[in-house]
Amino acid sequence: MAGGRQMNQYNMLFDGETYSPIDESRLKNNLQWVFFAMQHCEWHSLADLRLVGGSAADSRVRDLRKPRFGGFEIETKNCGNGEWHYRIKPGTITNEKAKRVFDPIKEEGPAYG
Repeated sequence: MAGGRQMNQYNMLFDGETYSPIDESRLKNNLQWVFFAMQHCEWHSLADLRLVGGSAADSRVRDLRKPRFGGFEIETKNCGNGEWHYRIKPGTITNEKAKRVFDPIKEEGPAYG
């Protein structure tokens, strides 16, 4: 139990084999920092995003694509030598999408998607 309520796959914001509900606050904070970095729609390497969003910044970029966190369109660019850069597609950030980063929707059903 966390916060007096039973935690299960249906009311967790994040998912994955190693996820624990005690990680939710930290992961949400990391997601918000990655969003702050990406909100200007400029290209960022994973190394750049890890400076603000921690070692799993690539997972937070994937989270930004999920509807419960805004469903952002993330563009990718192959820079060669295995390095990829990421940005939120220019012109696609709305107030409603940005709000989901700070107030995610806990959807009914499994946490995946």
